[in-house]
This record gives sequence, structure tokens and C-alpha cells, in this order.
Amino acid sequence: MGRFLGAALALAVTAGALALVYAVGAPLPVVLGTGAGVLCLLWLLVLLTVPWNVYFRARSVLAEIAVSREKGLTVPQARDAEAARIARTMLRVALAGHLLTAAGVVAATVASGRGAGYWIAGFFLLSTVFLRRARGSDSCGGGWAPC
Repeated sequence: MGRFLGAALALAVTAGALALVYAVGAPLPVVLGTGAGVLCLLWLLVLLTVPWNVYFRARSVLAEIAVSREKGLTVPQARDAEAARIARTMLRVALAGHLLTAAGVVAATVASGRGAGYWIAGFFLLSTVFLRRARGSDSCGGGWAPC
């Protein structure tokens, strides 16, 4: 609940700041473009956090199951299948989120005729490869290899 309130507060502060900038005399397209950019960056934070954390946690559960079995503990096969299914699903959701968001930003950029959207779409695509690759190095042996 605290994170939700923090996000709501961040959005309210951003909206207030943009309204203040507009009231001071900044052109409306600049204010709207800046607001869209801020929203895109906030969405990028959500996209880099939620599905990827669930994906890496499911992979670490698979590794923990393997360690438990090596120690002689019995773990039902259904746990393996469920963790693997969650990991596959979250990987697909995360990658699709990056690609669809980048495509949406490019479509909005083409429709608006402004060039900054291409940079934002590039950030969405680059974050798929680089930012999560670093997180993968500390989970289950690193990289994209399955546990």
C-alpha cells in the first residue's frame, strides 16, 4: 500500500509541477510532451520491477527445489512445474511489455511528429537487454540460463 501511495504522490506532484509550468507560460505542447515523458519513465520503472522480479524469484525457487532434492528432501513435481510455468509466463509478459510499450511510443511519436519519442522507445528496448541482464547475474548462476 505504501508503494501505491508513493506512486500516487509522485504523479500528483508531477501533474502539479506541469500545471505550474504551464501557468507560468510554457507552451502546451512542451508541457504535454514533458508529462508524457515523465509517465513513460514511471512506466519503465514499473516494467523493470514487477514482472522481472517475479521471473527471477520463480527461477530462484527452481534452484531452491533442486538444492532441497540434493539434500534428500521430497518436493512434489508439481512445484517444479508451477515455478517453471510462472517463470516462462513472466518472461513473456516482461518481454512483451517492453516491445509493446516501445511500439506504442513509436506509434504516438509518428502520430505527433515529435522526435523525442524515438529516444524513449529506444530506452524501453535497451532496458530489456542491459538493465535486466545485470540483475540476472546474481540469480541462479547468472544470465538467461535456466536454473
